[in-house]
Amino acid sequence: MTGSHTRRRLWMSSVLLSVAIGIAESASAQTSMIFGSGEGGIFLNQIKPEKAADFEVLMQRVRDAMRNSAHQIRQQQEKTWSMYRAAEPFSGNTLFVFVMDPAVRGADYQFASILRDVMPEKDMVKLVKQISDCYAGPVGILSVTKYVGSNEAIQASMAETQAAKLFRSVSGAFEGFSFTAQSQVTERNNLRWKYEWRVVIRNTGSISRTIAATIEFRDADGFPIWSDHGEKVTVVPADEQVVTGAAMISASAARRVVVLDVRFAER
Repeated sequence: MTGSHTRRRLWMSSVLLSVAIGIAESASAQTSMIFGSGEGGIFLNQIKPEKAADFEVLMQRVRDAMRNSAHQIRQQQEKTWSMYRAAEPFSGNTLFVFVMDPAVRGADYQFASILRDVMPEKDMVKLVKQISDCYAGPVGILSVTKYVGSNEAIQASMAETQAAKLFRSVSGAFEGFSFTAQSQVTERNNLRWKYEWRVVIRNTGSISRTIAATIEFRDADGFPIWSDHGEKVTVVPADEQVVTGAAMISASAARRVVVLDVRFAER
């Protein structure tokens, strides 16, 4: 009796996981994931910590599939589907939260259904299996309804604050040279933000200087989030050199960037 109960419990767990993340080997075995009632949808995904980076890459492929789909409903899904990675561990796992605001009515959110639009069945099954291997447990699925109206003034203020965070500038002077540095977010999605940066180094001294710059992105407390290194340049007196580069920072970390800093080393 105990063995039968255990097998039944294991079988039910397997079915729940299969339904939640769309694991299926044939079209006849797949279950749709369509939101009925509610304005929005939420997925709570427990991912194995060692698979978190792989999961981010795989989710980008899912987003690309929606974006590149010939079906308008898929493109609508991609526009309203936000993906977040929690900074805190969840039961020893990495928690990814998917928010559909609003959920597209009648759209199937099953990974297999989305990927099948842009790739052969064999490739779809392989990719869905890779996604399945990232999961540490079943997915929590919620259909939600907004119950408090949003204030337009607050929304505008939040949008303005967010826009301000996308651009940083800093300048300074040291013995023999001065600099101006700027960074700006030029691309972003729910997985990665691209910070392009530019440093202008001016030689205010009387001798040539060979300098290498390190760009640091810091949080509000001054702790480094990400750094990037520029190529070394030689600047002659009364002249300037421009060094540029780009840093790809995870979205969860990029949202905490507040301070742009530059360090120099003379070579």
